[in-house]
Amino acid sequence: MSQHRKLVSEIVDRTVKAGKVVGRARRAGAGAGARASATVPPAQRSTALAYHSYDASLVDADFRELLPPDLRRSVRFDVLRRRDPRFFQFQDTYYLSFPTHAELREYTAATALARIHRTRVRLRPVDSSGAEGARLATALRGYAANLRNAWDSRDAYFAGLEKTGAHSAQNELSAQNADTPLAALAGLRPLEQCSALVWNLPAALRPQEVRDRFWFYDIRHCFKLYWDDARDASPDPSSLHYFAFNSPAEAQKFKNNFHGTLYNGSPSHRLLVETLGQGSTDA
Repeated sequence: MSQHRKLVSEIVDRTVKAGKVVGRARRAGAGAGARASATVPPAQRSTALAYHSYDASLVDADFRELLPPDLRRSVRFDVLRRRDPRFFQFQDTYYLSFPTHAELREYTAATALARIHRTRVRLRPVDSSGAEGARLATALRGYAANLRNAWDSRDAYFAGLEKTGAHSAQNELSAQNADTPLAALAGLRPLEQCSALVWNLPAALRPQEVRDRFWFYDIRHCFKLYWDDARDASPDPSSLHYFAFNSPAEAQKFKNNFHGTLYNGSPSHRLLVETLGQGSTDA
């Protein structure tokens, strides 16, 4: 019995010295900062909101007017469209980017019951530090790089795609700027406002022929982004063209005058025009 008591006493003594007694509190502050950072939910550290909509015509004012009048100047945010990185088409999502999480929370609280065009606005926080943020960074930076190349020239655009491949280029850009997934679009607005997509011009048209046909507009350059020779087995297939204009006014004027018109009266070549800048699809 004495040996048993001695063994138990030794085990208890060792446990106490090692600091591993069950129920004993951890030293205050040990790893607290790391634990706090790791356990903050994504919604409590996000600085961006996502809004899903098929309406590509929304602009900053549509989202700012959701706020009460006294908050419309004080809450800061930018409205960005998600676009296909290669062909620049709108992908049904708007992002509202805020400088701080506090301003995001203020906007969310103030617009909880708001509506756009009679539709309830449902805004979702974007977890920029997780998988969603990585995908978003890849898409936005790929779009930014390809649009800058397209603005420079046709050769620069296709050389950029061939040099690294669209996905490789996006991943490289994402790795270089992983902490600011929305910042890549900050300087793109002037280019977007001067850029347009034009569907359904005849694919056989050469860039100079297009510029000659629309000589009245100040077109910097244009080229085909996409064409399908086999579409509907048509002998005169259509295409998607990128147009760069020398001013936003020229881009908008071209859109207003030609969106929905027939090229040379052909029903198979009804032009669809979208400028990439805000307000691009307004009639």
